[in-house]
Amino acid sequence: MRGDQYENLRKLGEKLAEVVLRDADPENWVASEKMPCDLTKDERADAYWCRKFAMASLAALARVSSLSAALSARESRKKSLDPGVIDADDAEAIDAEVEAAENEAERLLEALNEGGGRGARSAKFGRARREPSSSPFHAIAMARVEG
Repeated sequence: MRGDQYENLRKLGEKLAEVVLRDADPENWVASEKMPCDLTKDERADAYWCRKFAMASLAALARVSSLSAALSARESRKKSLDPGVIDADDAEAIDAEVEAAENEAERLLEALNEGGGRGARSAKFGRARREPSSSPFHAIAMARVEG
């Protein structure tokens, strides 16, 4: 990849980060101030798509960041004396960065997944789905029905 292409990829990553911050902000979602039991069918569908859209933006940022990091690592290996050998300190730093990025991605995914639309996603990631009786939304809805 040419230097100008790499620079354009880095700039794209910065733009995508701004988009992800905007799209993932629950204040920007449809009917974010309403309780799930108060949403109309259309509002629930729109809110679901807002979350899905935020996840798509996050996935695009992750792909661009991953590609940029891979290209950066490849370039740094080319500059070393022996391109096939990674120094132990470099390997530990790379592992730490990867682990931090994975933890941050998992935290963001869990934050975005809270509150609805978790069925298929939970099964995909091997998480046990909560019983409706333990859901905070279920408790609120039941309190309104009973009260």
